[in-house]
Amino acid sequence: MFGIGNKFGGNRRSATMIEKRQAESTVPLTDARLTLERAGKALEAKSDELTAARSRVVELDRLIGEKLSDDENADSDTAHRQSMLAHIQQLESVVAVLLQRKNEAEASLQRAKQATQNDKVDAAKARLNALGPRADEVFAAVKQLATDLAFAAEELRVAGGNEKHSYGATEIRGQFDLFFGLAKHPLTNNGHVPTAFMKYKNFSDCLTAVCAMRVKP
Repeated sequence: MFGIGNKFGGNRRSATMIEKRQAESTVPLTDARLTLERAGKALEAKSDELTAARSRVVELDRLIGEKLSDDENADSDTAHRQSMLAHIQQLESVVAVLLQRKNEAEASLQRAKQATQNDKVDAAKARLNALGPRADEVFAAVKQLATDLAFAAEELRVAGGNEKHSYGATEIRGQFDLFFGLAKHPLTNNGHVPTAFMKYKNFSDCLTAVCAMRVKP
């Protein structure tokens, strides 16, 4: 029961180190998101440029057709069209590369997300494992406390030899069970009693009240 605080301090330091490692593990995830964002913007820009180039070719086809139907010279427009087609081929190659990069960035982001999730799981497991020795020591301390309380309460009952002191021993057992239930409530979600319904502010008040009982002669 004694020296628990020092050991708990070590557990807190371990938890801090785990949280630090977890924070560092988010860096690859941030980088992956930025990479994907850049790849997406680059692909969008070139895709827009490719769409505009294709639209220009369609417009040139219409213009060339009109000039030919009117027996006008369309050599310059035809040359421009050929140049646009070559440009479109280049843009298609660039877009294909950028699309591949975006897909790779998306896959990298998914891997980073999974790695971050794994780090969170590992951190949670580490925190739980770090609490094991602490829990074992607390349970041992509680068991020893309960043993000491049982001995002292029974000693009071026997020494007092009357109903009031028997009631005091029963009061100690009941309140110990209540306060123990309140202590474990955050984990088990059981044993909660609103403060307004509590007979004592803390268990020490219960012991003080029991010890303050006076038996009329």
